[in-house]
Amino acid sequence: LRMLGRKIWFFFETFVSKEDNWLPPDNYQQDPVERIAHRTSPTNIGLSLLAGLTANDFGYISIGETIERTNNTLTTMLRMERYRGHFYNWYDTQSLVPLLPRYISTVDSGNLAGNLVTLRQGLLALADKKIFTLTIFDGIADATRVLIEKTNTPELLQQFLKEVNSLSEDNEENITEIKHHLDLMEISFKNILLEMDFDPDTENEEWANSILKQITFTKNEINTLVPWLLLPPTPEKFIEIIPNLPAIPTIKQLAKIEQHLSHQILIAYAPDNTD
Repeated sequence: LRMLGRKIWFFFETFVSKEDNWLPPDNYQQDPVERIAHRTSPTNIGLSLLAGLTANDFGYISIGETIERTNNTLTTMLRMERYRGHFYNWYDTQSLVPLLPRYISTVDSGNLAGNLVTLRQGLLALADKKIFTLTIFDGIADATRVLIEKTNTPELLQQFLKEVNSLSEDNEENITEIKHHLDLMEISFKNILLEMDFDPDTENEEWANSILKQITFTKNEINTLVPWLLLPPTPEKFIEIIPNLPAIPTIKQLAKIEQHLSHQILIAYAPDNTD
């Protein structure tokens, strides 16, 4: 079921892009001719927004990417023509022009409204969610299983999967250690890509790039949200002054970090502390 879920997210990950104004194309056809249906409906849009939220729950994308993708779609929606507040039933995803004949669907409007109510609650809950959870490793493992299923020589990937699974089973929650694991994982997977040498523009290469993108994006997001990890260790004389920060902070805790630490930092100002 998780592999199926990851394959479903691959559709949204691939096709809900800048080319279609961050709106989900109605469908993708592989045979007999590869083709993307560049049209969408309110039902499709609502489903896509919740898919991004669910992808975070399953560990397929980080909190930052969830917020970014959601914001991109909502920004597009603000630009789309409406009738008395209601979205039309079909739009061209590239031009955003409502398709003829123009009409309003009570079913689609209801679907979108219900999805937006659910989305709101999910986004509010993100503020109290840790910026990194071990489900990210579960998500990487799911994508790796899909790639193994598609390759003829999966031995290197099997070993990589074993390493990822060991991390997802580790109960140690320390952002420093997690960043270290992601650094090693990125190096390991890049070496695997060099050895396997997937043909360009194939589905295997797309899945491989998706795995690497998730590792890199997550690592970069940790560097952005917890930049003190990039600094040298705290001098011993400051350890007692500066209180310990959460092992893995939430977004809400990060938002209040300046307020939490400003008084302690002022205490550290002294003539002998010039560095």
